[in-house]
Amino acid sequence: GNKKKCAGRNKKRLGDLCLLANLSYDALSHYAAAVDGLRSANDLLWLASALEGICAATIICKSGDYVLTPESAAVLPEGKGRRSPSFNAVVGKDENTGAAVPSLNSNLLSTDDVIDRYTEAIKIYNRINVAPLIELEANIKLANTLVSINKKVEVSETLMRILYTKYPFSEEEKIQRYCFVSHIYEKVGCIRKAAFMSRIASMQCLSRNIVNHPWIAVYSFMKKTLKGYNLPLNLESYRKQASGWPTLQLHVLKELIMSSRHLNDPAIASRLLIFILQFMDSSLSDSEKQTYCALLEVQSKNITGSPYQFTFNETYGSQPIPMKKFPCIIKWTCLLPPSHLQAIKILPNADDTNDQNCFIFSALQKRSNNGKVDEIPIAIQNETVRIAIKLFNPMPFEVKVNKMVLVTEGVAFDSHPTSIVVPPKSDPHSILLTGIPRSNGRLHILGYSSQVFGLNSLCMTTFNDKDLHLEIDVIPALPMMQISSTLPSSFTRTASNKIQTLTTTLSTYTGERNSFHMIFENLSCVDINFIDIQVMNKSNSNTAIFDWCNEDLIQKLPCQQRKQIRLPVVLSIPYNDFPSSTDTITENSVLKYTYSEGNTQNDYSRQIETVFNITIKPSIKILNFDILSDDSCNECLIVFDVENLTTFTIEFYWTVFKTGKSAHVLIPKGAARRVAISIEKIEIVTTTHQEALSKEKLYLKTLSEAIELKWRIIGIVQLNSNHLTLGMIDRLTLAPVTIDVHIKDRGISNDMQPIHDSFTVASTIPVRAVITNVSGGPLHNICVAIECYQDYENGFCDTLLLDKCAIIGTEQVMIEELQVDQTVEQECHIVFFCSGKYCLDVSCIQLATCSDKNSKNLYDLSEIDKKSQQVNLDNLQGRKDSNNDLQVGTTSKNPNVQNYVDGKLSLLKETINNKFTSDTSFANRSKQGVPHKLWNFKSNITMTVVNA
Repeated sequence: GNKKKCAGRNKKRLGDLCLLANLSYDALSHYAAAVDGLRSANDLLWLASALEGICAATIICKSGDYVLTPESAAVLPEGKGRRSPSFNAVVGKDENTGAAVPSLNSNLLSTDDVIDRYTEAIKIYNRINVAPLIELEANIKLANTLVSINKKVEVSETLMRILYTKYPFSEEEKIQRYCFVSHIYEKVGCIRKAAFMSRIASMQCLSRNIVNHPWIAVYSFMKKTLKGYNLPLNLESYRKQASGWPTLQLHVLKELIMSSRHLNDPAIASRLLIFILQFMDSSLSDSEKQTYCALLEVQSKNITGSPYQFTFNETYGSQPIPMKKFPCIIKWTCLLPPSHLQAIKILPNADDTNDQNCFIFSALQKRSNNGKVDEIPIAIQNETVRIAIKLFNPMPFEVKVNKMVLVTEGVAFDSHPTSIVVPPKSDPHSILLTGIPRSNGRLHILGYSSQVFGLNSLCMTTFNDKDLHLEIDVIPALPMMQISSTLPSSFTRTASNKIQTLTTTLSTYTGERNSFHMIFENLSCVDINFIDIQVMNKSNSNTAIFDWCNEDLIQKLPCQQRKQIRLPVVLSIPYNDFPSSTDTITENSVLKYTYSEGNTQNDYSRQIETVFNITIKPSIKILNFDILSDDSCNECLIVFDVENLTTFTIEFYWTVFKTGKSAHVLIPKGAARRVAISIEKIEIVTTTHQEALSKEKLYLKTLSEAIELKWRIIGIVQLNSNHLTLGMIDRLTLAPVTIDVHIKDRGISNDMQPIHDSFTVASTIPVRAVITNVSGGPLHNICVAIECYQDYENGFCDTLLLDKCAIIGTEQVMIEELQVDQTVEQECHIVFFCSGKYCLDVSCIQLATCSDKNSKNLYDLSEIDKKSQQVNLDNLQGRKDSNNDLQVGTTSKNPNVQNYVDGKLSLLKETINNKFTSDTSFANRSKQGVPHKLWNFKSNITMTVVNA
């Protein structure tokens, strides 16, 4: 028995050596001999090894990968290598004789025999308890063999034996075993089982026996499971094949997020969170969505350089996911600019487009679209393009979108960033994204880029979706003109809050001509070379007539950049077009302006309108028109009544052109006046054109050309509707006293000019004041004061002249009663000590008695204004220089006089209190605030004092 074992084992060793030397057919024969010898010797372990060897040699021979062929043997160097009998068997020839030898292919096993030999070897290993690891290797070899022949059931059974092999494997060996099983399952098309085994391998990496968990391997294994759970990395494939088990998919994605967080790569975790929120939101509750959103915000903040543009490592992740559900875009729309900024296609003339041919219709003939706007919207270079985006937020939380800009191609485009806040679960609403194209051509809106949760997202649209695909034709820059006028105007707006037009409101009369200027201002950087003006009346009647000079407008063109031109316009309302009624009518007239650069390469222009809301009022009406014969044979008399329909007095003029005679008449409002105009009789020379006209119209036309009729409004304003206060009445009432001043017996009357006399120092100057009562009743408690002061003409008047002059005599005189026409004189002398200019002033003040408070005379106006009863000396300072003051000569307009009077009144009050304290009643009346009246004689006598 031992001899057979030794021979069988030697044959097995020879087979191993031949197999290592790439002599597969020699190894095959040796393994076959070893199997026979070892089976008879009952050497199980070596028998199982020989069975594995013959299976391996058979597989190599059948596959042909490592068999030595004659072509490869021929290239061996001379003396190296030895051709074995197996080689000759392969080629079918003897090397020496060239005769054919028997083939050794009889030792090759069939596919079923290979499986049986491997199965027998595995059973032998299973019977031997000391060979579990060898059994595992044999099962692995069998599994690979079964995969090559696509026997899925046998593969599954073999893999189960691999998984349930009892052996104390290390953690790394366990991971390798699960990876191998997952790999074999993937080869045979069992994707789900492969994903399951890959997930177990990733969980095995997190065993407690492993100190440092290989998170890179964990993420790699978990990433391999995505395909098995219908989670493809290609987002388009996921949208088309959205199926699977949402709960299991969410669980797998959570494990991926956990592994990515342990990798300290928040970009991967953010991508996976966005994937969950965008594509698996239907399987999430509102609370779960908010939880994932909060986690996404935390992860985005951990990205270095946040806001972060996704750049994933190829080992760990994939391309970034566009966040198209934050928010969801429904439709793109290019909004048209306001009507006055829209580009209008300049249609060619009909004569140029209609070619002369014999066909009435031709499919190849170019035809105009009659001004209709094409389906592709039109934008203007260097002007804002507005894109309305209809969107909604399906999430239960508020979405803040920052730096949202358009992504375009085809034309240089400056996008304007926009930030929006979309409420949770909001209904569809629109926002605006704007930008400015910097060149002309076809502009393609590809999508938008935004910043959500601190992460940059690039959302591109597909050309298959018509609602999200937008193209815009950008035309060259056009001028932009602003219109204003010298008439009162304002901008009106439509319901969509767009500026519609400039509205001018004007009120006029029939027959009136209103001249104004239209101002055209160029707000753009393109010159305006062409302006066309058209009049369009919205009402049926063409009452308003606009007149301007086109030649003047053409001469002022072009309107350069940031400049303006003014065009005189005359608006007239013909008298004959006004209806016979006396009612006021309103008419709306429109001036339509078409302007452009005037470049033949640009076929677009702009239009703007000005609306005139004209209120037409009746002016005059011609009644009872008649023509009478005059005494002369060559003249006749035109008579008619002119009725004034306005609310003002008008002045009616008429002029006869031939004689140059003119006249006018005033017509009050609502009245009528008879007008008679003498003209020479008309001699009409008929022509061919005039014969076509009726005789009446011909004479009326000639008569209108012979006489010019005009009218002009004369406004009258009355003051009877105003309110007069006590102060106003006091200033309006004539003073009850007259004051005459005499200096050196020289009288000064009220109408004399200021006196400029020269006096010498130390000379005595007599001054006499004569007070006369010119009122209808007696006056009581009259005080007359004479005072001298100096006006420095700098805002200051000096009234304290104790060291400059002295008054000899009585300065103030108190008159208890002054009868009607009674005259009282006061005389004093003034001596000047210093040279200079001095002014003289005389004042008269009246203090009313207690009994006078209830009397109704000229001086007590309590019934007119009760408030005036509380006026005292201090209150009277505000009116001391009013128009009721008696003036002799021309008073000075210098404000210094006011300052002087202020000081004089205070000094006068103090003097009265000091000198008349013996009169208890008067002093008490003064202290109790009894009403006072003041008449100031501002003689403004300038006395020049010089040295002797």
